[in-house]
Amino acid sequence: PAFAGEPGAIDRAALAAEVRAEFLHAWNSYKQYAWNHDGLRPLSKTFYDWYSAPFYLTPLDALDTMILMGLKEEADSTREYVARNLSFDKDVYVKHFEFTIRGLGGLLSSYQLTGDRRLLAGYTIAAAVLGDEPALAHAAALLGAEAGAVADDDAAVTEPVASSVGVSKYVPPVARTENQFVSVSREK
Repeated sequence: PAFAGEPGAIDRAALAAEVRAEFLHAWNSYKQYAWNHDGLRPLSKTFYDWYSAPFYLTPLDALDTMILMGLKEEADSTREYVARNLSFDKDVYVKHFEFTIRGLGGLLSSYQLTGDRRLLAGYTIAAAVLGDEPALAHAAALLGAEAGAVADDDAAVTEPVASSVGVSKYVPPVARTENQFVSVSREK
């Protein structure tokens, strides 16, 4: 490999290709053995979920990496899957730190790289559910001076990442639904 400690110049293109190939190997294994779950146990080729229901933590973690690596088709299909399937309408205790770095971090970084407001809606909902005031303030700043300032043409921000909400103070109007309450609780 180009980075094995050999003296001389590093072939950055070859190194980037190796890293991309290794990422795709791991990602394709996740898709084959653990799709629709939080993670993969690579030796047993089995899946696991951190909680009683999946929050798609591996796709959330990997999405910004795919974008930065230029894996556009894979990133687009993963982003679409997350936006359509991620829901916070679950009654589970979560590890606040872990959920913040993986869930909020994945949604926020992917939103900032793509501009997909469904991911911002998911970030806002997750922050509200967790009671994360700094994240809510950041979401409000991203949404504009008023937290509900979402353009009419953003009607796509509805399914289900944006529909599992009960905390309307911080959530964009198009992400609100009636008669739903999110009860994701922080682990004490």
